[in-house]
Amino acid sequence: MAVENVTSFAVLNYAGLLYTKSNKRTPILNSIGAPKYTDHVEFPVSLEYSLGSAAQPAISETASLTAPDASRFTRTQAKNVCQIFHRAITISYAKMSNMGTMSGINIARDVPNPASEKDFQIARQMEAIANDIEYTFTKGVYNLATTDATINKSKGLMNAISTNVVEYSTSTGWTKANLISLFKSIYDNGGNVDDCILLLSSADKVKLTGMYEGATGYLMPTSRTIGGANIVELVTDFGNVDVVMSPHLSAGEVLCYNPKVCAPVEMNVPGKGNFFYEELAKTGAAEKGQIFGQIGLDFGPEWFHGKLAAES
Repeated sequence: MAVENVTSFAVLNYAGLLYTKSNKRTPILNSIGAPKYTDHVEFPVSLEYSLGSAAQPAISETASLTAPDASRFTRTQAKNVCQIFHRAITISYAKMSNMGTMSGINIARDVPNPASEKDFQIARQMEAIANDIEYTFTKGVYNLATTDATINKSKGLMNAISTNVVEYSTSTGWTKANLISLFKSIYDNGGNVDDCILLLSSADKVKLTGMYEGATGYLMPTSRTIGGANIVELVTDFGNVDVVMSPHLSAGEVLCYNPKVCAPVEMNVPGKGNFFYEELAKTGAAEKGQIFGQIGLDFGPEWFHGKLAAES
């Protein structure tokens, strides 16, 4: 990655209101529980056991006089890992002292926005980290480091799900019937559909609304001034599901997750906390600093969630 220092001609000063073209929405981060803290890079997300299939016993009184063969139930542990998020900034002294030089249109009494380049750069780096965390929690691929030189990578929800996976035909795309099968699968496997959020791309959100807008049996109020529809909740036989868009899912990627069993897991650095900014040693005429944090996703029992996937 190229070094991008903040200098006078690399980052120009302008007057006006600040906006970003980037999508900063973080629906998973906003919906899951409060952080948990750990001092171990690996952490358990669930301890699992199975009772097996139910059946009607067939035991006579005579047979009951002898104890049956012993049986047992075993447990397995599902786990995830915290990973590092690390960014740095370097702002030259010349740039910091040159905030009065502005480019673009300047009108009398205009002032540069932002007033502090350092504060602006730190805040934007934190926003970028939040975006990276949201992507990781959505689609992160698991990896456990085995040496100091290898990388810990936290598993995201899309890759954590193995039980409730409903496939759809690539020729037709996913359908309303696929959604019903998904909710049924979560319910049948012990999940609580009432607590779930259906997360999908903006394209699939439009598709979902179109499935219900004007459909037979779904009556819309008559109005001369209001048109259109916006499906924000689905009422199903298995529970009510909120509908939310994600900037990190592509068309055809549909995730149904239960935020009540999810939580971020953080690792604090002693005396510093987590996701902190600190100054670095100076090697020249510049302010240097870094932002460091470690976080992973506790996604709980994976069968509490589900997803739609194209046929392989």
